[in-house]
Amino acid sequence: AALAGLRATEGLADRVAELRAAAGAAAEAPAPGPRDELVAYFDAADGSTADPERWVGWLWPLSGTDLEATRRHTTTLGFLGYPGVGADIYWKAVAEDGDPAAAGEEDLAYLTGLLIEAHQDERVESLAARLPETASHLALARLHRARERWEETAAEAELAVANGGGLEARRLWSGAVQQLGDNAKAAEILKPLLETGEAEEEDVWRVIVMSTAVEDWATVRAAATGLGMPIEPGEGPIEEEWHLVRVILPAPDGSQREVLAVRTGPATARLAIPQPRGMEYNAGDVVVIDPRPLEPIPEGEEERESFVIPFAGVTMLRPGGYTSWFFDGAAPTEDEWTEFNEVLAERGWPMWVYSDENYRVTHPASGEQLPGVFGWIAIPPAVRPADLDAVLDDVTEQWSHPLAWLDLAREVGIEAERHERISKEYGL
Repeated sequence: AALAGLRATEGLADRVAELRAAAGAAAEAPAPGPRDELVAYFDAADGSTADPERWVGWLWPLSGTDLEATRRHTTTLGFLGYPGVGADIYWKAVAEDGDPAAAGEEDLAYLTGLLIEAHQDERVESLAARLPETASHLALARLHRARERWEETAAEAELAVANGGGLEARRLWSGAVQQLGDNAKAAEILKPLLETGEAEEEDVWRVIVMSTAVEDWATVRAAATGLGMPIEPGEGPIEEEWHLVRVILPAPDGSQREVLAVRTGPATARLAIPQPRGMEYNAGDVVVIDPRPLEPIPEGEEERESFVIPFAGVTMLRPGGYTSWFFDGAAPTEDEWTEFNEVLAERGWPMWVYSDENYRVTHPASGEQLPGVFGWIAIPPAVRPADLDAVLDDVTEQWSHPLAWLDLAREVGIEAERHERISKEYGL
């Protein structure tokens, strides 16, 4: 609808002049209260409806002189996409007009964050050089973490902890060590927080995840108990049957794949769905999950009953060793399909249909389009491919239309030609 106007130049100068005049005549909205009370009004404003651009204008006369107003003004500028402008104002207030060594932790954190967001790394380094040792190491650790320099982050954060740094320093150190691949050490760094009671819930969960990854089950059990989770008593791996979850895992093409699984512990899930060949995981694999839901849990009771919580997969914990085999063909009758499912379920061989209701195959005699079905069956390492071949042959023997499992037949060397013929005749 707008393209015609965008292509037309007739009267453009007049339109621009009108807009300029309208902008010039626009009156600035009055502040919500007296200047010396604006900080209180800012804090009381509704964060979802308040206009940050107006607040930037209202706070600007106070910014740089009133520290409370400066904090709110500069962080709002950063929120609006102007961290450099906010950093310049805050830098002048804290580092030029004042002594950064005497500044509070909150101001140093705000200032460092703005400088990092504005990519003013040299100023961060300059600031760190003027700070007491602990605060100096902490500022540099923040900078290195933002730039994903994990070894440098770990080194600076460790020095901050050694000099009395608190919760943030330990988190930075632990996070960097985890990025470097040492989950056991990363968990050990946070454990003292659990003992002193300083840890927040997110810290406890991080310890659980990292301890699970290295199978430190004693720590997992202790931390989970501290969160009030009902873990069955005992030692060793936690392998319970909790509830269905969706685990989000990487696919070979760089996308993500959602896999149905059974949660077996605070941070573990066993994959339940057979995966196509070429995937790095399969049914039966136990994976470590990040126990923070990726989607909000519905508020309504009816919606919650059918909602399966999605979690991000972290790493493989214990491969199940299952192998997947593909099947394809014309869809059987309801009774035939029920028997097919029951036979596989009795043996504990996961099966999943990947086709949808639009999948069709061709009747070899009439050319009629028939509903089709294809999917994967996974068998554990103790089961031979020949065993699956025999079961499939037996359960589908009386079907009106045959099912094909060509790769499996080639593997076991039994009737591969028949499956090739079925695939060709039905256009699989």
